[in-house]
Amino acid sequence: MGGKAGDGSKAYLSISNMLQETILQLVKTGSEQEGNLFMVGDVKQSIVRP
Repeated sequence: MGGKAGDGSKAYLSISNMLQETILQLVKTGSEQEGNLFMVGDVKQSIVRP
């Protein structure tokens, strides 16, 4: 089997991130200042890193 270990997990994370972003785009309303989307956290502390 070719490829490095972890290649599948990187692809999974990419698809997972795209799916999460799509869901957020579908359910949010309004502008960034007046909308219903409120995000908290620090990318450096996230479990799934970009």
